[in-house]
Amino acid sequence: MPAERRPPHGGDPAHPPAAVRKLLVLALIGLLVGVPTLLLISIVTTRLPPEARLGSQPGGAVLGHVVDVDGRPLTDVLVEAWGGTRRDVEGRRAMLRGIWELDGDRRSLERLAFTRTAADGSFRLEVPAFEGYYGIAAGGGTWQRAYREVSYLGPEDEVVELEPLEFELAPGSTLEVDVRRRDGRRVGRGRYEITSRSGFLGIGATTLQSGEFEGTGIRLEALPPGEYEVEVALTTGEAFRATVDLEPGENPLRVDL
Repeated sequence: MPAERRPPHGGDPAHPPAAVRKLLVLALIGLLVGVPTLLLISIVTTRLPPEARLGSQPGGAVLGHVVDVDGRPLTDVLVEAWGGTRRDVEGRRAMLRGIWELDGDRRSLERLAFTRTAADGSFRLEVPAFEGYYGIAAGGGTWQRAYREVSYLGPEDEVVELEPLEFELAPGSTLEVDVRRRDGRRVGRGRYEITSRSGFLGIGATTLQSGEFEGTGIRLEALPPGEYEVEVALTTGEAFRATVDLEPGENPLRVDL
C-alpha cells in the first residue's frame, strides 16, 4: 500500500491549524473595530482647525484673499478677527457662527476687528494686541463660513510674520422658516432651534442655531448643506418639529401651528 501523503511541515494552506485560525479571527475583529475608530479619529482631527500658539499677541495687519471653490475672487465678503483665550470645540463653533460663546459671565471669544473683501477678493485686518490667539473667520450670507487660527508667536514665543491667509468658500444654505397659525391668529413670540444631524466640525449631531423670534419669519444663513432638524415652539405651547435636507441657496419651510 502506498504511504499516505501528508502536507509539508507548514500544514495545509486550505485548512490552517486552530491556532492560526484563531489569530486570523482576532485580526479580522481588530480590523472591523479598529478601522472605524481610526476613521472617526481622522475625521475629527482633520476637520478641526489647526491650533495657534497662545500668548501675548502684539497685534498687526492680517492679510489674505477669499475665493470660491473655482478660484474666483469673492467681493464684499465679511472677514472678522476674533480673540480667543481657550481652544475648545464649543468656542470654535461659536467662532464659525459669528457669535460670542458665554462661559458664566466671561466671554471666551471677543470680536476684535472686521472688514469686507475688495473686488479682487483681498482683505486687510488690523488686529490689536491680545492675550491669547486670533481666529479669522470669513463668509456668511450666501457663503459657508471658513475659519483659521493664527498667532504672531513662534515655537519659542518669538514674534513671527504672518503669512497671507487664503480662504476658499463653498456656497451656503439659507433656511427661510414661515411660521403661521392654522386659524389665522397672530403668531406672537417663540423659540427655535436648528440641529445639524450630519454633524459639525467632525462632531455628532450639533445645535448650530437657537434663539427667540417674534412674528412669522425666521431666516438662517451660511449653513452647510445637509440634513437638519428644525424645532419651533411658541410661548403659548404650540410646537413643531421637522427634518429638512438643505441644498445650497434658498430653502423655504412652511410651519403651520
